[in-house]
Amino acid sequence: MSGKCASSALPKELKATDPGLQANYERFKEEVTKKALQVLQEIIPRKMKEFDDVMPISAEPMSLMNVQDFPADDEMYRIPNIILLSEKDACVKNENGKRLRTESVETQPGVVMKLPEYIYDAKALSNSVIMKRIERMKTESAELLELVASVKLWIQLNIPRIEDGNNFGVAIQEDVIHELSRVEEAAFNLRDSASKYFLQRAKLITKIIKYPNVEDYRNTLKELDEKQWFQMKVTDMDTRNNYAIIYDMLYKNWHKVVRPRTTDGSMMVY
Repeated sequence: MSGKCASSALPKELKATDPGLQANYERFKEEVTKKALQVLQEIIPRKMKEFDDVMPISAEPMSLMNVQDFPADDEMYRIPNIILLSEKDACVKNENGKRLRTESVETQPGVVMKLPEYIYDAKALSNSVIMKRIERMKTESAELLELVASVKLWIQLNIPRIEDGNNFGVAIQEDVIHELSRVEEAAFNLRDSASKYFLQRAKLITKIIKYPNVEDYRNTLKELDEKQWFQMKVTDMDTRNNYAIIYDMLYKNWHKVVRPRTTDGSMMVY
């Protein structure tokens, strides 16, 4: 009996108890729709054009991904030399000042080790050309992530109530959301790729400083930079393609996305 009373006390529809908060929710949905339409009708077509200018789809084979345009500068690969400041003090002494052999340090009490002092005659510089491309990539990936998130939220807020049957349009909405999530993840992972590059480069430079006579370490550093240059081109191409895929998918399925159920007039966005 008590369960029946509790059921009868439930509201027929969910609304905020404060009418002002409910009105704020409705305004929020309107702003989401307005933003999503601006992204789809203005911003994404413009971004497609921008990236197609950089990576034109009509380009000749091998012309876009060629790394011969990589502006390598010998100054980028100047590795600092190690300079020993006080070689005469680079020895091991006991507390009485008597010079000892290094291997006796850990076996005699009161042993004091004075390490040699080193400096480097220059900084190991980052590759300035790639740094500029990475900064641009970070900006573009952040913008892509934000634009995709706004469209994704709009579609999610326009998914109709769950009903039996007539769910074909809803399935299309879910497919579009899945594709938008894929693009979101790809944009987010671009930041991770930059940090991995910096870490790899730092480790290589450390090896070069430690083993300056090993030429292959220097060659590997140049190869790493060329690889990152190539990756930047791939990133531009992928970003162009992701904008095109999003726009094309929504262009082809527009009516099903905005009206997943034709009998439900409340799902119209206009």
